[in-house]
Amino acid sequence: MSSSQSPTERMLPDFDVLVETKTKEMTRVKLLALYEERMLEIKAEKEAAAAAAKTKRDTTPSLFVEPKDDGLVPARDASHGSKSAKSSSSKNGGQSDVVKGFKQEPEYSFTGADPCVTGGVSPTITTIPSPPAPTPIQIASRQTVVTSGPYAGLLSAGKRRRDDPINPFAPPKRQHCQSEGLVSSRSINNRAPVNRGNLQTLRYFRTLIEQSARVKPQDLDQHFAKIRDNLHQLEFYDFLSDNHNAENLIDQSRLLEDDALPAMYEDNFPSLIYPIDIRLDCQALYRKWSSGNYDPHLLRGITTKQGSNKDGRNFRHHILDKDYQFTVPCSYFGSGQLVIGQWWPLQICAVRDGAHGEMEAGIHGKPAEGAYSVVISGGGYANVDRVDTIEYCGTPGSKDNPSANTKHLIKSCELRRQVRVLRSSQLPAGNPWRPTQGLRYDGLYAVDGWKVLDVNTAMYRFKLTRVAHQPEIRSQGPGVRPTEVEIRQHDRVKGLFGR
Repeated sequence: MSSSQSPTERMLPDFDVLVETKTKEMTRVKLLALYEERMLEIKAEKEAAAAAAKTKRDTTPSLFVEPKDDGLVPARDASHGSKSAKSSSSKNGGQSDVVKGFKQEPEYSFTGADPCVTGGVSPTITTIPSPPAPTPIQIASRQTVVTSGPYAGLLSAGKRRRDDPINPFAPPKRQHCQSEGLVSSRSINNRAPVNRGNLQTLRYFRTLIEQSARVKPQDLDQHFAKIRDNLHQLEFYDFLSDNHNAENLIDQSRLLEDDALPAMYEDNFPSLIYPIDIRLDCQALYRKWSSGNYDPHLLRGITTKQGSNKDGRNFRHHILDKDYQFTVPCSYFGSGQLVIGQWWPLQICAVRDGAHGEMEAGIHGKPAEGAYSVVISGGGYANVDRVDTIEYCGTPGSKDNPSANTKHLIKSCELRRQVRVLRSSQLPAGNPWRPTQGLRYDGLYAVDGWKVLDVNTAMYRFKLTRVAHQPEIRSQGPGVRPTEVEIRQHDRVKGLFGR
């Protein structure tokens, strides 16, 4: 091995290994810049070593230069079994942008006596052929791309510095582009934090659903009672008043997923059939929440004004909020999105949810289409309620001229169209099917006929027959409406009004 080889220069044959081991920590572009810097240092060391060797040759007959003992192990050339020394020199001071490779200096071996011993035989110098030069590495100019070697395809350091002068450690520009999927994922993960206690309150109902399949038959009644109690409270939690917070809570509770509320009313449990009242209430709650309506207040979407007149009499009236976005149209036939037993504290609430179309009147309809819905109440009318059949009176008119509401029912009878029937708490106290408070939806009835009670006032009484294959009227039993929770909420509202 040539004694003129510096320790730093002896590391050059392992540079490819360095590239392989450092790739995980440094980008290839940074490595290229480091390589160029090291090449300049090696050239400087070589020039210093050459100058020192020349000075020593002038003062001593020895041709060897002892290397510094720095603990570095000289590397072997991968293409030769013998140790080879490689050195490079550049006459232009290292300013060129293209490195042609490493200039090889010959190795010398001496035969004969030591030339440093007086009287010895003159040494014979044999030149050992240099190993072939490694494949040249073409380093690109500032406006080109490296086309060969381990750095092929990379821009030069000068080009990179000119493009990114502010932050040389920033990621490539192509990584700054965000796909639609990434943006969507971030918008989902950036949800506002929710109260953990409130979330657990909602998730408890999901726990009850999951436990249903494991409950023993003798414990089902008790389990269903827990489900009813929790289900009736779900709609009225005050922490659902904040619509944005409620949306996050319900979303994270997973109550709207297929294996939660929908599974209870869509018969997705073959081994367990929930009572009809639970299934109906789950369906109503799912429809409300899935539409984005989370407001727990009974009078949501309704403005109440109260005060006193000039004569000192107190007044109170309710009006629908025109900006309320969840108002449902009521001029349609059939049940629509209503369920049997659905309950409202005031008639205006039934108007808001599309069950009835009149604030006070008991019949809602159109002349050309007939009646859509009727409310059975007191009011001095000669109504007869037998649950499945109802004798329902129209409103007074004049001789040979029935009232508009009466004509709606006559039209429904002629067209054989069904009407929605709501029972009111204003029915006589002896009526076993009246709700204790407010109004309750009891299903569809067909208008089968009528008879005239008074010709002078055109008072008609119609026969309404309940349509078959509907759930039973929820006037008693575990599924009675209004529920205890609804009654408490109604009393709370009345307390705000001072009565």
